[in-house]
Amino acid sequence: MENDNPLIDKLVYLDIEYISLKYEEITKNPPVSTFTKTEGGKVGIGIPFINAGVHTYESRTYSLSSVAMLKKVYKELGKYKPFVPKEFKNSKGSSIFWIDGSLTLGRWTDRETGDTSCELFEIYQGKHHVSLLTKNDYFYPGFASMLAMDRVLKFNIDIPVRTLAKVLYYADPCKSFVAAPFIIFEIVGQ
Repeated sequence: MENDNPLIDKLVYLDIEYISLKYEEITKNPPVSTFTKTEGGKVGIGIPFINAGVHTYESRTYSLSSVAMLKKVYKELGKYKPFVPKEFKNSKGSSIFWIDGSLTLGRWTDRETGDTSCELFEIYQGKHHVSLLTKNDYFYPGFASMLAMDRVLKFNIDIPVRTLAKVLYYADPCKSFVAAPFIIFEIVGQ
């Protein structure tokens, strides 16, 4: 993180759960959190077994903002090593790395029908790519909606990023590493 741009301007993705756990681990002081569970539905009958259309929304709020927690732990996060694809082995288990590359969208299609079976965010790092298991709520506003855009708007997405992610495994059939991102920053000016 360079000091010339505000942190929030570079942020693409921030896993709030991960940051709060790291904050507690590093500072030895848990951020106070409040857990809220709300139920709603279409049926107005209060009988427990008649709950068609009922949905549950859960949320957690913290006494400290996610950006404030990130600022407190960022220096410590710098201790993770850069991702070197040729050194990663599935048999050694998952590991957390910094991955530098280009954020783009990937699309997997059914070989027989040609239909799109999955669209997801990926990071290209040279000739290697990393498929990201993301949660829409953790994206900076606007980024998650790229998946829902019309196909014609999905061309030329090539955003230089630095990502802290847990690389889970290498998937041979699609020649892709699979990772759960914690933080994605746009690398401004590159």
